[in-house]
Amino acid sequence: MGQGPEDYQPASLRVRLSLPNGQTPAPIGYLGGERRPVAVEVKESLSDYWFDCPESIKKHFAGLGKGARVRLVLATPALFEGGWRPGWIEKSGTGALHLPRGLSKVKLRLVAAAVGRREPVSGWNLRENRPKAVRWMVPAGSVYFFEVLDGNPADLLESWLRPVSDKEQDRKDGFGLALWGVW
Repeated sequence: MGQGPEDYQPASLRVRLSLPNGQTPAPIGYLGGERRPVAVEVKESLSDYWFDCPESIKKHFAGLGKGARVRLVLATPALFEGGWRPGWIEKSGTGALHLPRGLSKVKLRLVAAAVGRREPVSGWNLRENRPKAVRWMVPAGSVYFFEVLDGNPADLLESWLRPVSDKEQDRKDGFGLALWGVW
């Protein structure tokens, strides 16, 4: 028994994309190694999509201040210089997030972490025709518990579903998307 067109279910994939000079993607694109054709639909307003921070969380964070307890859940695996520990946390346990969108004004103290077993990531260096070195990722679903030492906790929500990995290229590659909450 083979699969016919009636056996396929429609699916969608939402992607946040920035193109230079106001360019827009073509209405038909290709996805995957076999270049399966896909329909592309552009949404100008991103305000009501799944990658925006929910209003209920924004309202809860609005009432928080110094001493608040916040948590970070990794939606995608992250790469940190300190292994399981984000490099933006100083050795004393406090640190400012040196990330985009003005988060450097929030200082946090790491209280606890629930981190899964490390995962390898590697690849092939096409330029040098050799394998890339293995790096170890913190798995998606890992949770970091913080206390706010200084700054407005609501500023953390500017990094909702934005990468928090230590290196800029790793952030550009989407490693370590952040989901914030309280504990």
